[in-house]
Amino acid sequence: MTITRRTAILATALALIGIQTAGAQRRSSNVSGDNKFEIGMDAAFGFANSTTVFQLPVQAIRVGYFVTPTVSIEPTLGVTTGGGLTLLNFDVGVPFDIEQSASGNDLFLRPLFGLAHQSFSGGGGSNTNTSLGIGAGVRMPLIPHLDTRFEARYRRWFGNQGFNEVDLLGGISIMVP
Repeated sequence: MTITRRTAILATALALIGIQTAGAQRRSSNVSGDNKFEIGMDAAFGFANSTTVFQLPVQAIRVGYFVTPTVSIEPTLGVTTGGGLTLLNFDVGVPFDIEQSASGNDLFLRPLFGLAHQSFSGGGGSNTNTSLGIGAGVRMPLIPHLDTRFEARYRRWFGNQGFNEVDLLGGISIMVP
């Protein structure tokens, strides 16, 4: 075995130990009961009302407050403009972990209630709609206090032009103790 090969093996072993330690530290901070915040942003790819939408880099910004180590209250705000339309989306979700692994990966469900306000320039009027939905996803730690988050979400919009929406979300979260 050469020095370079030994160094590579040692570096790999130390990196794996570090990853395990970071996951354990994150998990212990979640389980301790300390309230914390999750601040994040998501990109989205979705289908709604015969339309395909891709929003990058940010579809929405969210701030979650953990009321227990596994349940948070999470308002989300999204603003979209273009073609004379301004769309404001506001959701309140209640993500709750259904599984927490030792590696720090959290599987969650996220029921939500949403409001969307659309206004059209040039006297086109405006309207507000409500929605109910559910999301399922995973939070995975990258480094301490920084997670990736992926979610599949379904919601039903109500009103005169009621429709279904299906989205795939992906983003990052900063975990604040």
